[in-house]
Amino acid sequence: MGHVGWLFLPNPGHPTIEEQHRLAPDLATDPFYRFMERTALLWQLALAVLLFALGGWSWVVWGIFVRLVVTYHITWFVNSASHWTGYRTFRTSDRSTNNWWVALLAWGEGWHNNHHAFPSSARHGMRWFELDLTWLTIRALQIAGIARSVKLPTLAMLNRRVLDPPQVALNRYADHRSAETPT
Repeated sequence: MGHVGWLFLPNPGHPTIEEQHRLAPDLATDPFYRFMERTALLWQLALAVLLFALGGWSWVVWGIFVRLVVTYHITWFVNSASHWTGYRTFRTSDRSTNNWWVALLAWGEGWHNNHHAFPSSARHGMRWFELDLTWLTIRALQIAGIARSVKLPTLAMLNRRVLDPPQVALNRYADHRSAETPT
């Protein structure tokens, strides 16, 4: 049930409406995002109609059903495989791990131990070899001036939670903050 169970079982950790307003007030009150959330199914139906008009049922099958199945399984791998196999860089109170193949499929979300250690960080690939395409996208948006107030853990925060001795951590994470620009 770990792979898909969270989809069907109640999740007491899911933020309430009040928590959503407190934790992400900009998103919780933005009319555009509220509209998109309310009309999500309609966008899928509109896409299905467009795909059918362009290429028939095979386009609908590949563009809607196969795409959603693959995307959901990649998402579920983050919450199952990345709690089952991989390596741990930081101390956390759970069994999260960093899993390279999930990270490749999920644009960096497979660096799940890093995410659990620093949940508000925009960057989950903390080591030079941890490719994080989501971070690279956020970084490009930051350089373009579209993303602002991007949060990253400080070197001191990294060293407080790292499982390696602090000296090794200082060398290993020396490049971490070099990509950050002043906000």
